[in-house]
Parts: sequence; C-alpha cells; structure tokens
Amino acid sequence: MSKLKHQIRIKIRQRAKNRCEICGRHGTKHNILTTHHIKPRAFGGENKEDNLMCVCEECHREIHNYINTQLHKHRKPDMSLFKEAINYVKIKKNEFSKWKVD
Repeated sequence: MSKLKHQIRIKIRQRAKNRCEICGRHGTKHNILTTHHIKPRAFGGENKEDNLMCVCEECHREIHNYINTQLHKHRKPDMSLFKEAINYVKIKKNEFSKWKVD
C-alpha cells in the first residue's frame, strides 16, 4: 500500500470546496479536514479519487467508530458496510443540526 500523494489530497479538498463532505463545515485551523478512504486501505481500498472524500476529523472518527462497531458484531467488511457508515454519520449530523440552536 502506497502513501497518499499530497497532490491527490489537494485535489480531493478542492473538489469538496474545502468543506467536509459529511457535515458541510469549512476546513479551518479549528476544524481540520482529512482525506478519508471510502473503502479502507486495510480492506483493499486504493488511493484513487473515486475512493476518497474530504471529511472533518469529527466525522472521520464517527465513520470509523461505526465501522469498528459493526466489525465487532462480526459484520462482513464490504462496500455496503463502508457506504452505510458514511450514510449513518450524514443522517446523524443532519438530525443533530435540526436541534442546534443558532
């Protein structure tokens, strides 16, 4: 497995317009954005643009927590699980934002 190249990280961030693709928050010094592998490298995911997305550290942690919880329940590590994790966090963030006070 090769390390993700800096140029690819920049391209993914530009594609996302410097926003988390889950919660929509802008990347700042207080909201660090990272590049997430939709199909994790540990399960054969590649460093290709169609397998990468820009997410904030909070959403990234929640995606991986969901995946790890499901794997501990002996769930098969396949694309349906990885996509479900992303959708779960998107829904969770959307529901939370409805209750957020401005």
